[in-house]
Amino acid sequence: MMPPMRLAELLRLELSNIPVEHWEYFFPAWVALWRFVEEARPGVLGELRAGYDREGPYFRGRGATWFMDILANDEGVLQGVERVMYGVADAMRDVLPGAVSIRVGDLPELPREVLEIVAARALAPTDQAIRDGLL
Repeated sequence: MMPPMRLAELLRLELSNIPVEHWEYFFPAWVALWRFVEEARPGVLGELRAGYDREGPYFRGRGATWFMDILANDEGVLQGVERVMYGVADAMRDVLPGAVSIRVGDLPELPREVLEIVAARALAPTDQAIRDGLL
């Protein structure tokens, strides 16, 4: 079982790795969630192939359609991702305008209880999809 706070670690890394201009659509959170699910259930989603073009973020590969159709549209996952990402943006409102990137050490604390819920809400349908042969 993956510790839920691993999701927080992954999100902090993605928030610092992904340029601020690509934070729209909660892109860093979706990348972190993909990595979290893949670490928790190795091989289920496959290699992360995501990017950002002028239309926004995209995910490609074996698990991409399922990930975006199911996990990204799960109400509990989406609400948690929104809460975390809006919280980060609010806490950094004086820093983000004009920022290209953010250092991990400059990020605010992420809400543990919200990320625990997101982690559980992400793994439950993943496990069900594995049992159902969808992944």
